[in-house]
Amino acid sequence: MFFPIPTELFFSKNDPQDPRLGEIFKNYDIEPTGSDYIIFGYPDDEGIKLNGGRPGAASAPNLIRQFLYKMTPPESYYLNKKNKFKFQDYGNIDIQSDLGTRHEIAKNTLFKFQKNSRLITFGGGHDYGYSDGASFIKTYFSSTQKKPLIINFDAHLDVRPVTQSYNSGTPFYRLLTEFKDQFHLLEIGLQNQCNSLQHWRWAKEQGA
Repeated sequence: MFFPIPTELFFSKNDPQDPRLGEIFKNYDIEPTGSDYIIFGYPDDEGIKLNGGRPGAASAPNLIRQFLYKMTPPESYYLNKKNKFKFQDYGNIDIQSDLGTRHEIAKNTLFKFQKNSRLITFGGGHDYGYSDGASFIKTYFSSTQKKPLIINFDAHLDVRPVTQSYNSGTPFYRLLTEFKDQFHLLEIGLQNQCNSLQHWRWAKEQGA
């Protein structure tokens, strides 16, 4: 389940000559099935803490919105006024359930809109890379039988096996095992000192 964000985050100058993104993106009040662009927030860093990382990503979704929604739309927005795009903010995921359940909620929610809208997700631990990736693969491989491409920009491979719990180091392990041979994975920015040799070898064996 997702909850709407505070309305004060939708910044406005109250100036028709100077519209801002906060006036274009709107909180969802009905399912945004007709929206061209939809934003989702994951105010959740439990997976980071479980992996021994630095907490703080839970604050990211609304902090990103605070600055994003003050920005002005690009020229292309005005050029497309006759066929104006629809923008929606779906809000933040409820973090009251356990982490695995939250991943499933995120995956299933994105899957509802993946085919007809462009989805943008903010914040949370990198464990939500599983939710985003699984929704993407399910949508496109099942309908086209062509392998979609997932690109990860990171110093870490994030292919740690799931032993005791999901965490920010496990998303691509989960995707590569659950959706074997159904997508291409490109990892960019990897650092030798951040990844074990065993993880490197395993990822290459899986075709990353």
